[in-house]
Amino acid sequence: MINKKGSAINELLIVLVLCLILSVILLCLILKRVKEEQFRTLKNDLDIFINSSTVYSIENDTNIISLKELVDEKIISQIKDPFNKSTTCDLYESRIERNDNEVIGTLKCGDYLITKNESNKNIIYKVDDWNEKNNSNSNVKIGYNYIKNGKLVFDDYYEDYMFLYLFNKHNNTKQCNKYWQFCIYGLHKYDKYNNTQ
Repeated sequence: MINKKGSAINELLIVLVLCLILSVILLCLILKRVKEEQFRTLKNDLDIFINSSTVYSIENDTNIISLKELVDEKIISQIKDPFNKSTTCDLYESRIERNDNEVIGTLKCGDYLITKNESNKNIIYKVDDWNEKNNSNSNVKIGYNYIKNGKLVFDDYYEDYMFLYLFNKHNNTKQCNKYWQFCIYGLHKYDKYNNTQ
């Protein structure tokens, strides 16, 4: 009789271990599907961003369009980060560049950056925030701001295309376009790599 009780406990343990193993396998499959769906959403969001920028690019005669511009103009709403629904994709690093017949779209959401070129090939990168201590010259970033009444106008330094957009918006003008560096009095340039001003 003792052997039957011990046998029943062993059978119960075997069934519990099998259920646990099946649960772990099922959980892994579900998490893999969720991640695939998040990447699919990221690709679709980039397509929407690219398509939304077409008319704006033609009307404003601009080759670089940030997500911030389209959101400010109410052409597109902020894009939710598919990996963290409580945040949105980066308004400043997400942009569309148009050169001749080529369109390159970049969308940065959380730790992921996706690019798409004219051949419709998507490349997804896992990225970190830019590190000011990085010693590679290839990571030099130049930022712009401008001084008015002895103070910097913007709270941060921006890449040239974003600075130009913010400058024109802040001053309610579109006068500074092609040779913009010559039309802004008090231009302040910042090299984030060398910390020189």
